[in-house]
Amino acid sequence: MCQYCNARGVIREGNIVDHVLPVELFPEQMKDIDNLVTCCSNCHYWKTRFEEKYYGTGLHAKATNNPPLTDLKLIAELSDRIKTQK
Repeated sequence: MCQYCNARGVIREGNIVDHVLPVELFPEQMKDIDNLVTCCSNCHYWKTRFEEKYYGTGLHAKATNNPPLTDLKLIAELSDRIKTQK
């Protein structure tokens, strides 16, 4: 089950394993089971866009020094905001 959809009250199959905290900035969390969730491809895509803006991840980006977020509901809400800005 997609844990980001679940945080929104939606039941959807999740077949991708996502790092809640991006490995690019938090490599020490890469193998931490508490940093892994299943998600659907749509949520994975928009969460990655969120991370690019919030954390400054991705190619040629600058880190923002924003605090780490692990609340799945908040991450889902912020990812949805990125989606509606496009």
